[in-house]
Amino acid sequence: MTAMKGPAVRDQEAVLVTAVQRAGNRVGLTRDQLNTLIGSDLTAFRPNDALPNDSAARALKLIRVYECLCVLVGNDNKAMAHWMTTQNHRFGSAPIDLIHARSGLDEMLEYLEWMRSSGGMG
Repeated sequence: MTAMKGPAVRDQEAVLVTAVQRAGNRVGLTRDQLNTLIGSDLTAFRPNDALPNDSAARALKLIRVYECLCVLVGNDNKAMAHWMTTQNHRFGSAPIDLIHARSGLDEMLEYLEWMRSSGGMG
């Protein structure tokens, strides 16, 4: 974690950490996978801590992935986890295998946002 920030920013970061932990859990990520994806140990996050900018940006992207999947599969946690862990022809692998690379997370988010805007999977 990085240096301390003002109370309003700390509150926002605490909300972000809680939201990304929930999103990660709902799409089927383990704590280790989530920490690797975000680039910070979220279990060690304390209210006076600050997330590095890159970690916060990746957290926001994962939350957007979760939001897209909610829309596309009807807020079904099992279906979201299944999508994340199943071989996807578009990516040539399971999405969960891609998200640890910056470009993989970006590509997956772009794809899901396109699917969401075009009316869904199917």
